[in-house]
Amino acid sequence: MPTWTHPIDWTYALWTAAALFGSLVPHSIMEWLAHRFVLHSTAIVKFAYQEHDQDHHKKYGPDETFGIQGLDYGIDFSFRDWLLFLAFVMPIWAGVEYLTGKPLMVGAFVCATAWLQTFNVIHRHFHAPDGSWIERTWYYSFLKRHHREHHRNTRKNYNVAFFPIADFLLGTLKR
Repeated sequence: MPTWTHPIDWTYALWTAAALFGSLVPHSIMEWLAHRFVLHSTAIVKFAYQEHDQDHHKKYGPDETFGIQGLDYGIDFSFRDWLLFLAFVMPIWAGVEYLTGKPLMVGAFVCATAWLQTFNVIHRHFHAPDGSWIERTWYYSFLKRHHREHHRNTRKNYNVAFFPIADFLLGTLKR
């Protein structure tokens, strides 16, 4: 019977796992920075401000218009948005990997893409609910209340995906 002889580099695997979970806080801060200074400011990317602050927030208010079944108006990050976010985030992780000499890029990339996809899924359910199982979880209810408050006051609650770590750390958490 043939045996698998390929050795596993446990050091690489452990550093990748550490980067995956250890990058949750930095990604929360990066989400906060992108939401605050890209989506709610004309200083960096004007089209993103227009699409998000002006169009998205006008269509989906904090009232009954927050979740409109069947309406899909600028809810998801587009492929362009994914590329822009990753083009910003991954060079930072490349620098961290270079400075530490530890293999962090793969774990950080998986975390970043999982973060973006989680944002898309959660955000879609906030604004275009369809009654799926995720909408019945405590996690979803918590994040929905948090995000609705952001639509009430666009200077608060910039985190959407996962827990509002950066909102807490940077003083923009409003309950």
